[in-house]
Amino acid sequence: MIALRLAQFEWLKEHLKAIPILLLDDIFDKLDDKRVERLLQLVSDHSFGQVLVTDTNRDRLENIFGQSEIPIQYFSVSKGVVTPEQTLKIVSL
Repeated sequence: MIALRLAQFEWLKEHLKAIPILLLDDIFDKLDDKRVERLLQLVSDHSFGQVLVTDTNRDRLENIFGQSEIPIQYFSVSKGVVTPEQTLKIVSL
């Protein structure tokens, strides 16, 4: 399924001549550590632009992104209200 989504991303980018936003919705619990690492390597490439990741487990996200050099902004959603978290990790790429 992830390969299909990545292929759709490439197709849209090529045909629209614009970089779409990539949404990774609650997928990390379905992947082993090696696949998570490989996916992060792929999406940290500048060709992906903005990537939105959702997950229900904040600790898992912090473990996954803690070692990466990807600029990260966390948001929480509660009762339909989106709130930016104070944690903002910016690392030059």
